[in-house]
This record gives sequence, C-alpha cells and structure tokens, in this order.
Amino acid sequence: NFTGTLSAVISNTATSINFGEIIKGQSKTLEFTIINTGGGTLSGTISDDKDWLSINPTTFNSNNVTISAIVDTSNITAGQSYTGTISITSTGGNSNVYVTVTPTCVIVSPNPISLFSGKQLSFWGSGVSYSEIKIYTLSGELVKTIKETVGQNRLYWDLTNDQNEKIGRGIYLYTTLNSLEKNKGKFTVKK
Repeated sequence: NFTGTLSAVISNTATSINFGEIIKGQSKTLEFTIINTGGGTLSGTISDDKDWLSINPTTFNSNNVTISAIVDTSNITAGQSYTGTISITSTGGNSNVYVTVTPTCVIVSPNPISLFSGKQLSFWGSGVSYSEIKIYTLSGELVKTIKETVGQNRLYWDLTNDQNEKIGRGIYLYTTLNSLEKNKGKFTVKK
C-alpha cells in the first residue's frame, strides 16, 4: 500500500509573453495558465518586478489557474523595448515568465503587408499628426519620405518609392518626427 503523499508539480502554458508594440498610454492584458501536472493541490504566490507590469491573481490554491498579465505603457518611454519577469513560487516548484513590450506612438498596419494585396500601408497613432515619415531599406537607403500635413493620426502609403516605382519585398525601417515626438519601427513586405 502507498502511504506517501503525491507532490504537486508546476507547469506553465507560457515561459515568455511578447506584448509586441502597444501605443504609449494604453494597456493590454494577456493570459497564461499555471497547471499542476503532479498530485496534491498546487498553491503559491505570483509577483512581478516592474512598475508597468501587474498580475492578477497574486495568490492561488488550485491545480489550474489562469493568470492575467497586464502591461500599462503610460509611464515608460516610446520606442524602447522593456522586459520584466513574473515570478511564481509554489508548492510544486518555482517558475518564471518573461514579459517584453515596446511602447510606441506609431503603429504600422497591416504588418506584414503583401505586395499583391492591393492594400496600402497605414501608419497610425499620436506620432503621425503633422509628422514626416521616412522609409528606409535595412541597409539605410532612403526609399520614400511622406508627410502628414493636416493633423490626422493616420497616413497611408502606396508602397512606391520616390521614383513612383513599387518597392520590393523585404524588411523596411521607418522613422517619424513631429514637434512632440520621434518614433522608429520596422515592417515586412511580402509577395
């Protein structure tokens, strides 16, 4: 007869969470699940190590618990990547989930974009209004300069260069500059 107790064993559905680009000043929530792959009951605490990162709940006493990770970009600088750690301490062991986010004031959509979709690339966000947007190849060659001159937070580009020729597929970089902020990013053009 077995008289011992079965031990809880922690397992996460994610070891890292990439929030991607979030417009500065906004927040976003992503979830992951802590699972007990052993016996007994899994219980523990969850903490984060950054002011811009929060988690809910912060304690658990359940074999399967869904954790919400919330990123708030209000007090971090646009255009820089940030990393944080969610630490889980439990009766079934310890685990970390690594979180990354890049707050931005200009988002490119769709990304990637297809050359043959017939769509235009959209630059949108607070950094677009009255801005100059420069698009470059990865090697730094200027492809196109477009300007937003009427105060709109969205600007479209038809994927042509300064000679009005369609660009090729690949990864492109962009910079935006207006009186309030400057941003940079990248997008992919595919077939």
